[in-house]
Formats: sequence, C-alpha cells, structure tokens
Amino acid sequence: MKTLYLLAALGLAPTAALAELRFCNDTDEVVSVAVGYKGAQDWTSEGWWNVDPGDCKGVTVGDGPKTHYYYRVEARGITFEHEAYMFCTIDEEFTIVGDTDCDARGYDREEFVEIAMEGADDHTVTFSATEDPAQVGTGPATDRTANAAGSGGDTGSAQTETGGAALLRNVLRTSPEVETAPGGTYGEPFTITGLFSHCDVLDAGINCYFIHDGWIYTASSYNHTSTVLLEDLNTRELNTTMLFTGDLSSYEGKEAEIVLTSYFETASDGFESERAALQGFWKSADDSQFEVVIHGSSYEEVYEGIPDVPAMMQFMQGCPDAPGDGVAFQLVTPDGLDDRCFFVSYVDDNAFELIYAGRGNTLAFVRN
Repeated sequence: MKTLYLLAALGLAPTAALAELRFCNDTDEVVSVAVGYKGAQDWTSEGWWNVDPGDCKGVTVGDGPKTHYYYRVEARGITFEHEAYMFCTIDEEFTIVGDTDCDARGYDREEFVEIAMEGADDHTVTFSATEDPAQVGTGPATDRTANAAGSGGDTGSAQTETGGAALLRNVLRTSPEVETAPGGTYGEPFTITGLFSHCDVLDAGINCYFIHDGWIYTASSYNHTSTVLLEDLNTRELNTTMLFTGDLSSYEGKEAEIVLTSYFETASDGFESERAALQGFWKSADDSQFEVVIHGSSYEEVYEGIPDVPAMMQFMQGCPDAPGDGVAFQLVTPDGLDDRCFFVSYVDDNAFELIYAGRGNTLAFVRN
C-alpha cells in the first residue's frame, strides 16, 4: 500500500485541451492511483491520487490529449491485477520522466494497465474489491477478459474460435489474439518477413529477437509488447521464418526496438538444416580456450571463459565482396561494428568448419 497523498487541486481540474480520466472506487478502502502517459520528453508517470470509498475523482495529466494512458491502483488489503506496461513509481507524491533504469534511479518498477482512448474525451475506470478493475465509461471497453496464468502480463481474448477461423489459425500458426494499440501509437508501423531467432527470459520480463536484412529487431515486455505474445514466441521453434507486424519505436546501430502486435509462420528460407546442425556448444579444434555458443541465430564467442558480445547470424548464399556462392552467414551486432562473413564448408552433428571470407583461413570446431 502506498503512502496516501492527495495532489493539489490544480492537478485534478480538467481542462478543455486534455482528456479526463475518472477513477471510481467501489471498494471499502481508500485506493491510490498512479497514471502513465507519453510526455513531451519521454514516457512519464505521476501519482498518487487518493479516491475515497464510494467516491470518484477526475485526473488530467500531460501536455495534451493522448491516444493511450496507463494506470496503477493500490489499496490496503486488496490485490488488483495489472498488465506488463512498466513505469517507475515511488511511495511519495511523484512525477517521473522516463520508464527505464527505475532501480538505478531509486524508484520502483511496477506494472500498469492500459487505457485506449480511441478518440474519446474522457474515460472512467471503476475499482472493485471482488474482481479485476473494470473499465466503463464513454469510450469503448478496453479491459482484458483472460489472464495468462502466472504471467502477470497482458491478457488476451477469452473467446474460443471454432470452424474455419480455428483451422486457418492452426495452419498459419498465427499469434494469440490480444488487444493492442492502434498502429503508429509507438512509432512507425511496419510489416516484415524475417527470422525469429529466440527469446531471453529475464528476471522481470522477456526479450524476443528477429533478424532481417542485416538488422536485429527486438520485442520486449519492457517496451509495451504484450507478455502473452512474447510467452507464445518463447514456445515456438527456434529459427522460424515469420511475417511480423508492429511499430518501430527506436533504432540505434543495427538494432531496432519494436512493439510487436502480431505474427505468423511462413515458408522457410532454405537454410533450416544448417541452422539446426549448428545449434549448441562448440570448442575450437585448434585452441581449447576458444569456444562458440549458438542458440537460435545468436552466435557468441567465448575465450578463456570470457564471453564476447553476442552477434546474430544472417544466412545467405555467398558473402558480400567474396568469391563463391555457397551457404554462408554474416554476423550482425547491435552496434553494427562486426560484419564478418563465414562460408559453412562442413557441418554434422559433431563438428563444423567455417571459411572466413576475405581471409581464407578455416576455423574448425567440435561439439563440446
């Protein structure tokens, strides 16, 4: 339970230029509410507003109307369900700019629930102690009706498809249905056919990686991608070709941060046998201190037990500016500084050999 603070009346007064969020309390306890939104500088969170039992309170925040808001609610003795939209908070009254590095900056990092305004000027959220927070009001309902067990993340539709819709979904192996923000909410919309590499399950979230045309695309629960989608991706076969859709939120070097909204499996690019054979832990046949770990499309070199920065393997026929057209892969690192290319001259269950394009030397490995 957060320490209860009442923000100044000025912060509660609605203005014509701002959308109003209205929070109603149907519990027997005072509830404290925090709100998140996209501010002029960065993602911003503010709190706490206290709402007495049986009362409602209007809140306006930010520098103009937003397409999406986010909220967190807490009350003594009551546990409310939230989604995996992460913002920084503290127990005292606060306005925090930025939704990353919360711990390093002395804040808590906590889950919020999304509100899609969809053109409405106001939205009402009603809190109940006997069920998940229900959203009602002038705008379309945006509450979720089914929760991924134990995930603490975004939730999807509770409806069960039958007939042709279910058959099509099974054939295409499409992503789960979840409520997502309209395209363009978090950046430039895109649709790309690329390779799903793998996911990393972290202490408080999931990162999943795609590679396409020499770029690494990262979808993360820390960056507004539904946890339901990421948990589903984490069950998919490594190195699966997919058509994936979302918003490009930012990029640097050769890595693009994306907010993923949907995906489905497509035909392979023809390199699946080489990728499958290369998976695992390998040791150099010439230097016992040199090892390589390949997981999905991730390629990590380790020397004397010290790992280098992982790279992604972009498979292709031949290497740029090198003679020959055999099966090869080019390394792609987030900073774009490593673009080495190797021909795969031999691979089986126990050994493989690479020819370093441009140098001609052969690297031989045995399974560790």
